[in-house]
Amino acid sequence: MISLSRVIFTVALFGISCLGCSVHSSPPVSVASAEPDAEKWLRLGQRLAQQGSIARAEEYLLAAWAEGATSRQVLTLLLPMCLSQGRLRTALEYAQRARKSDPQDPRLLQISISLHLALGHTELARSEMDALALLGPQYQEAIYFLGEQFYRLGQASRAQAYLEQYVRTWPMAPDAPWVTHMLTRIAPARRLAVSTEAAVSTEAAVSTEAAVSTEAAVSTEAAASSVAALPPGGEP
Repeated sequence: MISLSRVIFTVALFGISCLGCSVHSSPPVSVASAEPDAEKWLRLGQRLAQQGSIARAEEYLLAAWAEGATSRQVLTLLLPMCLSQGRLRTALEYAQRARKSDPQDPRLLQISISLHLALGHTELARSEMDALALLGPQYQEAIYFLGEQFYRLGQASRAQAYLEQYVRTWPMAPDAPWVTHMLTRIAPARRLAVSTEAAVSTEAAVSTEAAVSTEAAVSTEAAASSVAALPPGGEP
């Protein structure tokens, strides 16, 4: 299960990626892709959130979303409010709603995966991890995320590929020492898995060979008994 702090970190990265599309109260920034009403609701929602009126802010933000504001503009403000109140399921519902309109956005998928893991939805997280891997994102946070989460999910070989790519591409990143630590933990585990698999294969081969030998011995013994039972003329 992923920690809430990791979910908040993932959402924060999403917010950073949306700085160019978020709404600021001073100075006001035009929301080019939204209708005028959507822009108004976004600004009111942000103002109320800053004042601590979370419930009312949420209403205005949802109204902005309905009026044409983009998922990124809304979620940048909406998700932190949900997380501040521990409303992970509600945050997940909003992330899933956003994904329906933009299923190819890897950052939305990262948020959804993080929330699934925080809620203990391991199988759903695994499925979405596969979907994220298929998208093939190459930005730094995605490579780290894929490596770390595959590591936490026990998929060592998949984790290793992303973690090695991370330290190879961003060797001076602040997370590089932790990535290296994960790699050192993965190597012995993979060696043990390979050794165990080899031992099982060898045991299976020996068992098969023993079974064949036993069967052959039984067949030979049966044939000898049949021959011994023949009358002296050689015909039954």
